[in-house]
Amino acid sequence: DGLETEFGTNHIGHFYLTKLLLPLLIRSKARIVNVSSTGHCFVDHRINYEFPSSSYNAQISYGQSKLAQIWHAYELQERYGQQGINAYSLHPGMIYTEITRRAPKLFDIFYQVILLIIGKSIYQGAQTSLYCSLSNQARPGQYHGNCKQAKSSPLAFNKQLAEECWKFSEKIISEKTKYF
Repeated sequence: DGLETEFGTNHIGHFYLTKLLLPLLIRSKARIVNVSSTGHCFVDHRINYEFPSSSYNAQISYGQSKLAQIWHAYELQERYGQQGINAYSLHPGMIYTEITRRAPKLFDIFYQVILLIIGKSIYQGAQTSLYCSLSNQARPGQYHGNCKQAKSSPLAFNKQLAEECWKFSEKIISEKTKYF
């Protein structure tokens, strides 16, 4: 369909679900929690929404999808915060997942060693999600890690790029759902 798989899975799907639920979320003054990653720091420039296959890089692709999740939370807060929505983004920490299953073997081994040193259990990894979902100390519109506001990349709170991503996401949803 022309859309990069990780971006579609990690961002567009969440964006669309949130859009569909937005009237209910506003009525219930909900918290919206986007699970991002420090992987968003892999991106050092604006997202190329053409997603050229000739320059595909799994690390950059993952980072773009997670940066989009931060922008989504930021824009939700900007657009709907006055209506009672509180939106958050977070990094759960390095948790064992299947994320490196298609990575080169050497990278997978390196990743597993890093996990042994600084990795979190599933229980530990869930704590920042719970913090953003439940704590009055969590900061709406901000990026969190280890149950507190965390530092993000310089691009993460670039208003112009966040708006550009929002518009692109709206366009994709409009194009892909026009026959429904």
